[in-house]
Amino acid sequence: MTASISRLAWLSIAALMLALLAGCDNGNDGAITVSLIDPGDEAQQIGRKFLSPGARQLRMAQAQGLVRYDDEGQIVPGLAQRWVVTDDGLSYIFRLHKRDWSDGKTVTAQDVARGLNERIAIEKEGRFSAEMMKVRDVIARTRQVVEVRLDSPSPSFLTILALPEMGVRTDDQGTGPFALTAPENGNGDDEEATAAGPFWLDLSTAETEMLDEEDAAAKRRVFLTTDRAALAIQRFRNSQSDIVLGGRFQHLPLVNVSGIARSRLQLDPVAGLFGLEIVNHDGFLSDPVNREALAMAIDRSDLFSGLQLTDWTATTRLIPENITDYQPEVANRWSESSIAERRAIARVRVLIWEEANGPVQTLRVAMPEGPGARYLTERLRTDWRLIGIKIEAVAMDAEADLRLIDEVAPYGQAEWYLARLSCVHLPLCDEEADFVLQDARAAYDSAKRSAGIARAETLMTQHNGYIPLGLPLRWSLVRGDIPGYAPNATGLHPLWPLVLDPIS
Repeated sequence: MTASISRLAWLSIAALMLALLAGCDNGNDGAITVSLIDPGDEAQQIGRKFLSPGARQLRMAQAQGLVRYDDEGQIVPGLAQRWVVTDDGLSYIFRLHKRDWSDGKTVTAQDVARGLNERIAIEKEGRFSAEMMKVRDVIARTRQVVEVRLDSPSPSFLTILALPEMGVRTDDQGTGPFALTAPENGNGDDEEATAAGPFWLDLSTAETEMLDEEDAAAKRRVFLTTDRAALAIQRFRNSQSDIVLGGRFQHLPLVNVSGIARSRLQLDPVAGLFGLEIVNHDGFLSDPVNREALAMAIDRSDLFSGLQLTDWTATTRLIPENITDYQPEVANRWSESSIAERRAIARVRVLIWEEANGPVQTLRVAMPEGPGARYLTERLRTDWRLIGIKIEAVAMDAEADLRLIDEVAPYGQAEWYLARLSCVHLPLCDEEADFVLQDARAAYDSAKRSAGIARAETLMTQHNGYIPLGLPLRWSLVRGDIPGYAPNATGLHPLWPLVLDPIS
């Protein structure tokens, strides 16, 4: 790491830490106080296509699905008490628990089918479009039985149904496990204040009735705030919150200089996409050989050394290693060449381009806000300067040439990675790879499906429309004696396991 990078990164961190607001006693004795990192101010807009971190957490709390996640990221019953999957994998049949809406009316299979069909229609144009396009329909078989029918098998479909986005709501009413009430500090009459929080969450009557007498007596409330990262970390340091959720790589330097014990930092073992998508295919970036030059010039082994991360996983592949039932055609790229050799090749490609076309224009790289993002930008700036490429950082919603993707895979199947990098989502894509992927996903034979996905990965790799850096980073801050929290591979942390004391 160069001295200039070190000074810039840590001066930025110091400036942000000086701007931290000193909180006051929250007065929430007996409640679990959770601070969720979310820079937005519309956390309660939980019906949108793309949910903010706050909206996602609230939807998970207020509107559960047929199944849901527990604290360890395992699928457990939600609205459904049990389910069966037909042998061909095309039908999922669920029998519902007896539950009531907040107005006292019974939740029926017809309600659930209607709510799911509405959300599936939204998600067909959202983040999970590839999975939702497999759904033929959702129907009520009886008042207590719901059937979801698919056009082709989806081995991870239960995992999709457990996501916060698939929580069932209808007529602005949720299905729990929590009911949201106005804060006791008087903000409840202020519509704008309520939209941004804070929120009191109480276990719903239906959820409480499912507990034994001892657990029902011990249940606690949750006090949830949505904060910018600096304030969330400051509150935790001052013992004004029990848990901080929603941490990402761009926030981590704030923890490193906060004085909070490292033992309080919990890293989720998530997989997913963390890299740069090419969003402008003009000029230098129009040639896949040049796009590969950018990818091969990055020293991933040293990318996050300044963030005090010892176990971050770097990768040069689109799909991470150790995916179940998947045999890739491609291995880690450039593994037989040193970083110096790779940069020499990349530099030659830049010179060849410039000889024919003139200097490469400064590339705009879209990054989120935060000191970790500024640090990453400086690392990329240093690596690419060595091959003759200049960059400037721009906001995530600004016009750019490259844009960071930082997403956790919702399930552990290879096809998700390629679907996320397909023409549905990326402006620069390989149409042949898309066709191969579509055929593979529609295949009933698992061997044919795996072979097709492997071929699609090879084609997308050669296209170089995405520059992989490594696995995403998700972290929380947790007080040591809080039950109901566990690091997990989903990166999602439901609030309902927090409300019960551990069973003695």
